[in-house]
Amino acid sequence: MKYIIFDMDDTLLNDRREISAYSLDVLKKVQAMGHKLVCNTARSKGFNQKFFDQLQPDYAILNGGALIIDKDENVVFRA
Repeated sequence: MKYIIFDMDDTLLNDRREISAYSLDVLKKVQAMGHKLVCNTARSKGFNQKFFDQLQPDYAILNGGALIIDKDENVVFRA
């Protein structure tokens, strides 16, 4: 199993704070191949909810690493 871990601001999100159709398509394809998508952000889940709805990541590292949740919002780690 491989994990694709990416930051949101200034990495996945473009200058308009959107996920491009191309990036979304590529990430969905690698996820369909069995790779796990992991969003990493210093921000809260609520701040990024619309992007999580689009991506449906397997895990999210939130609040600068203080919280990790899985796709069902189960807490994996809390500092």
